[in-house]
Amino acid sequence: MNKVIFIGFLLGILGLAKLSAATSDDLLASYHFVGTASLAGDPNAARLKRISALPATIALREDVVRKLARASVKILGGDAANTNVAGLLVPIFNDLLTVESAAEIHGKTNAAFFIAARVDAAHSRIWETNLLSVTKAVKPAAVKSGQTSGWQANLNGGRMLRFYREGNWTFVFAGGDQAESQAGFMKRVTSGHPAGTSKSWLEADINWTQLEMLWPHSVSPLKPARMEIKIQGRGGEDLRTTVRMIYAEKIDWKPAPWKIPTNVIRDPLISFTAARNIAPFLKSSLAFQQMKFNPLSQQVFFWALSQMPFQSYVAMPVNDPTNTVKILGPQMMTAFNETLKKREGGRLEISTNKIDLVWKELPPFVAPHIGPDATNRNLLLGGIFPLVPGTNQPPKELFQQVSSRNEIVFYDWEITEVRLSQWQVLSQIFPFFPKELVAIPKDSPTKTLAPARVPERKWLTAIAPLLGNTITEVSFKAPNELNMVRKSHLGLNSVELIFLSHWLAHPDFPMINPFATVRSPSVSSGASAKPKRKP
Repeated sequence: MNKVIFIGFLLGILGLAKLSAATSDDLLASYHFVGTASLAGDPNAARLKRISALPATIALREDVVRKLARASVKILGGDAANTNVAGLLVPIFNDLLTVESAAEIHGKTNAAFFIAARVDAAHSRIWETNLLSVTKAVKPAAVKSGQTSGWQANLNGGRMLRFYREGNWTFVFAGGDQAESQAGFMKRVTSGHPAGTSKSWLEADINWTQLEMLWPHSVSPLKPARMEIKIQGRGGEDLRTTVRMIYAEKIDWKPAPWKIPTNVIRDPLISFTAARNIAPFLKSSLAFQQMKFNPLSQQVFFWALSQMPFQSYVAMPVNDPTNTVKILGPQMMTAFNETLKKREGGRLEISTNKIDLVWKELPPFVAPHIGPDATNRNLLLGGIFPLVPGTNQPPKELFQQVSSRNEIVFYDWEITEVRLSQWQVLSQIFPFFPKELVAIPKDSPTKTLAPARVPERKWLTAIAPLLGNTITEVSFKAPNELNMVRKSHLGLNSVELIFLSHWLAHPDFPMINPFATVRSPSVSSGASAKPKRKP
């Protein structure tokens, strides 16, 4: 598993350990990771090893590990502002990337975090010494779990930190005192049956239905569900990611025959997305869900062409396009214009010369719009840039991936290398991406706004040439179950990589909303100008 993605996942859930003593024994989340040392000899990890060896990946990993160490020191009650103290946890995180590890989160009302790593005795002593130094536990109390001896240090808020060494495994427990759950976790790990037990590189089981009550930054638009995630290597190049989403209640979803607008979609395509009636799987609080005409309850198609970043388009089959815009336009303006104003993101309005919903006050070279298609009586057509008619038909097999399968809810294909480069441009324009602080260098003769140069930006540029096709399929398996299958080279598509980079870049990572981050300014030497916001 790519190291950068794994540590983001790992410490995203580690933040829950800061909560007070757990009062129940509910398992909220678990994972099992085979470790990058195991992947080093796996022929199916060839592409990942090339990505991991890039200087930009190494620099990003080091930056993220330092941030995770600082965040963890704060959780453990240490001096997070002291870089020397935070540095004590860096070897622990490096070990968690390298060796086999497993973790669980318990507690429905509050949380306790369990982690185990297969480190040798020398590394285990480093863990023990450094954790004692961070918590300033000069004389920790002796404790036992079964026949295994360890120690306990008390943390702020009635929480505790426990440390054990059994066989080849080192265990750390933080949060509330859940002796029974703790003993069960240790038994599963030492007997060879940790949280994940298959041949997958990474397995995770996350019950978002319960975790959302604990995690204040859960901003996913999806209805909470239990997610069973597996990542495996295939054929030396591809990753296969599967996600089984199990809902607490039945979802009322019925398929309608696909109406793919094949007469307007033309090559050279670099992405194609199809979705139908995804509204039942999204939270009712979303602005779209409150509308009389909800686009998310329709069939929606997106595609992009390769010539320039702004050739991105959307189509929606409807019975009466003109009347639909008259209904949809005011609803969209009411739902989003206030938010757009706050984010300096322009405004939506109905065009005065034709029935189009137009997104105004963006950079002059883009003009997002949607309205009735002049050549199709039952189609809404829109885009960032005017659609140039073409004659090159996309491969029929692409559309057949959708039209031939009744269970498909969502389908997405992209050439990730090209699409990632486009989204790097688009993410600086549209306000639904996290904003990025920029600064005017004092010594700049042109006073040009300069984007912050951070490891994440360089990493995206470096990995792009190593990313090929990413294919995502979400299918309806049962009234309370969706299944996602993805074939990729890194596990994430281009948009997800953009959001990941913003999340990793934030100085408060991982305890920050990844959809609303603002990066710290990077100002040239001698700069004194006040940083400005740029979409």
